[in-house]
Amino acid sequence: RESETRVGTMSRQPFFLPSIIFVALAIPLVLNLVPPNRLYGVRTRRTLISDEIWYRANHFGGWAIIAACAAYLAVAWLVPYRRGTPDDFRIWLLHLAGFAGPLGLAIVAILRKVRSP
Repeated sequence: RESETRVGTMSRQPFFLPSIIFVALAIPLVLNLVPPNRLYGVRTRRTLISDEIWYRANHFGGWAIIAACAAYLAVAWLVPYRRGTPDDFRIWLLHLAGFAGPLGLAIVAILRKVRSP
């Protein structure tokens, strides 16, 4: 019964929907389905001049984004946000850090990967 309520609670977590959207956008990158373009993917001067670098960077980037979102979902599962509780703002800040922190680290890792030979 507790797991049923936790699953229902997950969809009400502050960054649940953005995490799911990011994962959905990352899957085509992981599967190398996104050709070089200027709108979607890891777009740097280096990735745009080489198909090999583009696909390698985007494959890595997709996995990095999925891992970052999984980290947030773990935070949301372990420390659910409940609006109206006395410490709801502190928990919301924890969720913000659990969402933005791993995504920031993923971006740094992606950029480092693109710069490496």
